[in-house]
Amino acid sequence: MGGVLLLFAMATLWFASELRILPSSSTTVTTRSLPFAVGVVIALGALILILRPSPRLLGETLAPVLRPQAMAFVALLFVYALTFRYVDFRFGVWLFMLVSMALLGERRPLMLAIMPIACAAVIFMIFRYGFIVLVPTWI
Repeated sequence: MGGVLLLFAMATLWFASELRILPSSSTTVTTRSLPFAVGVVIALGALILILRPSPRLLGETLAPVLRPQAMAFVALLFVYALTFRYVDFRFGVWLFMLVSMALLGERRPLMLAIMPIACAAVIFMIFRYGFIVLVPTWI
């Protein structure tokens, strides 16, 4: 499992290194920063798994991931990734959050009403004004 995660981390780092940086971007934090950070965190976790493997069997370890609810969440992530370029970023994040929260068991109406909007707004502001990344918008 650690080896697979390490390969995934290496692929993430490679893809991050291929991201183009705008010439006008003179900040320390660039479009590569977040993917690089994610790749490093995944690689560290993979190395820990390689150096200190779990005594549990692989089937026991993967059982929570292979549940229908988890597979539906992965499918939702896949649909979000495929439609990212064509859907307004704020609307896409809102819809993804709303559906994923409901899918993962959130039933409180106030939480379903507020959290997706708050997450969409905060994530949009972080990417647009913090990382200075243009995200798809049409609203």
